[in-house]
Amino acid sequence: MSASNLNIAIFSPSQNPYSETFIQAHKERLKGRIFYYYGQGEATTLENYPPISGKLKRWFWKVYSKIGR
Repeated sequence: MSASNLNIAIFSPSQNPYSETFIQAHKERLKGRIFYYYGQGEATTLENYPPISGKLKRWFWKVYSKIGR
């Protein structure tokens, strides 16, 4: 698998915070498909994508909570 085929998720508590320039650098320089999530809890949003539905959002958080532990 080449680096350009990787799916990379980046999470941040807020979108484009001034003090987190390293996140912007990661988004710009990492090779692969970047998925940038910002926000907290159910208010989390995926950059450049429409908001997800309530049912899908609940499923996402169920999976995320299991992976995050």
